[in-house]
Amino acid sequence: MKKAPGVFFKEAIVTCGFLGRVPKLPGTAGTLGGVLIALALPGGALFPLWAGLTAALLLALGWPLAPWAEERFGGKDPPSFVLDETTGYLVTVLPAGKRWTLLVLGFFLFRMFDVWKPFPARRAEALPGGAGIFLDDLVAGAYACIVLGIFRALAPEL
Repeated sequence: MKKAPGVFFKEAIVTCGFLGRVPKLPGTAGTLGGVLIALALPGGALFPLWAGLTAALLLALGWPLAPWAEERFGGKDPPSFVLDETTGYLVTVLPAGKRWTLLVLGFFLFRMFDVWKPFPARRAEALPGGAGIFLDDLVAGAYACIVLGIFRALAPEL
């Protein structure tokens, strides 16, 4: 049965191009979507601006779709909704300058903080709707961004 065009596009957005439909580890697949987006962005001194603007755009697109996705996929923060991981990764790599070593390190740092959920990420996850879906990943992205920035400052050759 064909999906209505609106449903198809909503699913494409919240699953980051259907990466969230990967049967195992959809959050990791969604983070890989963030890597692909980061690789497509212009590098150089403006990389942080582009990464930040892209994260803001994804947040603006995904937040209002959160209640729809929870109803569509069933339950709070459904696993196939991975746009939050994509967005959190883009926050992580703000200091990366599009250096592949830092983009890879950022991937692992973001996944670590996203799974660990240090304060206040776990509390944020309990919030309803878009806030609960996105804020824990934005907190994880902020923690990972700080650590990545420290790595870049201590080892500028990375």
